[in-house]
Amino acid sequence: MAKYATIKYDEFIKKTLLHLKAKYDGEMYEVRHISRDLNTLDELLKEIKVYKMKRRIDEEKAMRQRQRGNEYLAHKKHTTAIKIYSEALALSNRGSLEWSYCLANRAAALYSLKTEKELLQAKEDSLACLFGFPVPSRAKIFRRLGHICLHLDEKLTALEYFKKAIEIEPENSKNPSESLLEELKNAEIAPAVVPPSEPFKIDEAGKKGKGMYATRAIRIGEKILSREPYEISVTPGRGVCSGCAKKTGAPYPCDSCPDDIFCTEDCYAKNFAAHQIICGLANVLYHHSIGKLGVLAIKLLLREDSEWINMVANNLKRSNLEHLQFEALAYYICYFTGIRNHKKMLRALFIITCNGIEMSDNSMGLYPDISCINHSCNPNVDFIFSGSTCTVRAIKPIARNEQIFVDYGNNFATLDKPSRQNKLLAQYFFDCDCEACDEDWKHKNFTTMADDFHRADEDSGEKRRVKNLIHDLEALDFDQEVTFPMFDDIRDNFAWLYQRNFFKQPTDLYVKSLSSIRKLLKRLGNTVDNFYYT
Repeated sequence: MAKYATIKYDEFIKKTLLHLKAKYDGEMYEVRHISRDLNTLDELLKEIKVYKMKRRIDEEKAMRQRQRGNEYLAHKKHTTAIKIYSEALALSNRGSLEWSYCLANRAAALYSLKTEKELLQAKEDSLACLFGFPVPSRAKIFRRLGHICLHLDEKLTALEYFKKAIEIEPENSKNPSESLLEELKNAEIAPAVVPPSEPFKIDEAGKKGKGMYATRAIRIGEKILSREPYEISVTPGRGVCSGCAKKTGAPYPCDSCPDDIFCTEDCYAKNFAAHQIICGLANVLYHHSIGKLGVLAIKLLLREDSEWINMVANNLKRSNLEHLQFEALAYYICYFTGIRNHKKMLRALFIITCNGIEMSDNSMGLYPDISCINHSCNPNVDFIFSGSTCTVRAIKPIARNEQIFVDYGNNFATLDKPSRQNKLLAQYFFDCDCEACDEDWKHKNFTTMADDFHRADEDSGEKRRVKNLIHDLEALDFDQEVTFPMFDDIRDNFAWLYQRNFFKQPTDLYVKSLSSIRKLLKRLGNTVDNFYYT
């Protein structure tokens, strides 16, 4: 474990602020002076003694653990076997024969589950284990890869793997059969599907700078855009890949430290340069929640491109005290990682606080396109995450040329106006002037769902729509399984009422509907796309 001698990060920051504030408080404060003076803080940082954590290698124990996993696999306890094989893998040397055996056995357990996610992981494990296997033993792995690809409907790839298996062991040419090989040979590659163009554009938005606008009418639940992060940071040790934030029950461990895991060998290789700098320093960098911010800044500095450097930083709008805190944090990170560009690190930290999107409690990413979406306390879209992929979906009908808005953490239904305004000003440096703030919507003053039912016009069909919507929302609280028809009913009734301007003033029914639509979209994920037709 990493040990701390006489000072921790919070004490370092406190001493730094006291040291600098006395010299540069008030109007005399200038960033360049502080950057120069921070070079005198080495003595404070030297009091923090850090011992890098190392991953423990024990191949004999790994073999015993793998054999234990084999027993569970023989009894068809696949999930337990996968967990034990992963523990054995963490005790093995990368590339060793034991490492390959652990991967091969884990692939067998994953393949037995036959779900798409597990099949993809089984394919990854099977490919990774090949390099450590003796050539005569690889036929079994190639056959398994062939069967995995068949289940994934990758027939031509399956054919190639079966051919490789037969080349290694010609006597096994009856497995797979000639008829199967013939069927695979006749398989045709389906024509590529051209996705529809994305229904948005980025344009000027007055004092807000850039903004995102709809280029056509958008329905509730419709995907507006979906993006992988420009860069990502993940807190280690929570069952998610440190490279891409995907949940993984069959991880690949780091060669050196016990903290970080990766979903695939490719993901590990892709993130190796950044991880090498922070490897074993989890107890330093993740102390007091600086980790996601600090590691994301480190990864930005290591990128070959510099697209991020021109993103909004708002450094001139920050208070002296906030500047001091970020200066100290930048110096702290540079000191322990060996990065020498303090000025660039400081800018990266400023940019992340303005543009970084929290994907979950343990991950954060930068999404340049998505960061152009401005805030409203009465938003019309929400962010839906799957691993590190961020999908923007409509939660209300959006008209052509209407600006697209998301809430930056709080909306009119969750927080009062003064609290929202203070939070937005402190982090994003603007006074919100959305309709909810301009009209000072107060949730406690909203009419009830019963009131909405009584005021609805029966002749126009409003009363029936309101009644159906209330019924569906109440049913949602009791149903365990969320289905698309349930979402479809709520969406259609709410959209009909919304477009008739039934919600001139926000009501409990309006708030409850939006909350339920958000909840349903998160649960249904990308399956919603199957129900939109062009």
